Amino acid sequence: MKFQLSSTTIIPILLVAFLHQPHLVHAQATITCPSGQWDMADVMTMDQSLINANYHLAGTHTDFTTGATSPVYDKPFLPSTNSGSGGKLYYVKSFQNVTGLGANPDDPSGLYGYPWDINLYDANYLYLWITEQTFAEPWAYKRFNSGSSDFSMRFVRRCVSPGDGNTSVIVNPPPADNSANNTQFIIQPETPTDSPSDCTAQSRTTQLGWNVMQVFADQTNALTFYDDVHGTSSNIDLLPVSYRYNCSNGTPGPADCGDKEEFDYNNTYGLVVWKHWQLQNGGMVLVEQSVHDHLKPDDGNRGAYFPCF
Repeated sequence: MKFQLSSTTIIPILLVAFLHQPHLVHAQATITCPSGQWDMADVMTMDQSLINANYHLAGTHTDFTTGATSPVYDKPFLPSTNSGSGGKLYYVKSFQNVTGLGANPDDPSGLYGYPWDINLYDANYLYLWITEQTFAEPWAYKRFNSGSSDFSMRFVRRCVSPGDGNTSVIVNPPPADNSANNTQFIIQPETPTDSPSDCTAQSRTTQLGWNVMQVFADQTNALTFYDDVHGTSSNIDLLPVSYRYNCSNGTPGPADCGDKEEFDYNNTYGLVVWKHWQLQNGGMVLVEQSVHDHLKPDDGNRGAYFPCF
């Protein structure tokens, strides 16, 4: 997830056999959706059995502007407080040393689970919530909040009929629309530092204009996925979720949004493909992509490190 106000890239995202009956495999506590609808809290996270085995995903990030490629890493976590009615979804992008801190006593490797994306969910929606400012400062973050609630930036409905144009679409306005659900977010701190923060430094708020979220129909056999734990590979299905933002209105045309991201989920592994387009010369151009197409065994790294929450 990235929060972005211009054409400057900020952050890549993260997370594989998509079943045609998605309620048969559960990533965490689920709810019973109406017939034909899918519980997106289940779809968007790796299955609990794989999380319990401390498996993670790996792959490649490509910057199409420069042609550069780099490895990417993703490890999901589900707090023990999660239930069918609400909780958090952690997507940890790396384990690393952090400036100003010694070895992490809570992690067998001594490293810190950072950076991360953290989404919220309740019985009605999943919400974009937290992402990092930089890849080296776990006390610096961006947080969606309308000014009254963290449950404000609606990502998808909890129960969705993919591609129906009704349950599958959400429009979030800018704060000026005076809606409880809008695109305002907090940048904390306003100016990050390279030393541990008390998490109370001066912050600022900004917003993403109009945005449009849309869940499309699942794509059959859309990606070749490699299970490096068991030495197998297979073609898997993907469920695309489109996120258009920096839009000038709530019913945007092809050239009315500055950015578009797509999150491609699989019901076993969670998020496996992320793409980012930007508006350039009147058209949307793919500028970067992360593909997490390898399941990897336990590497000794464990939980997420987020000292400000």
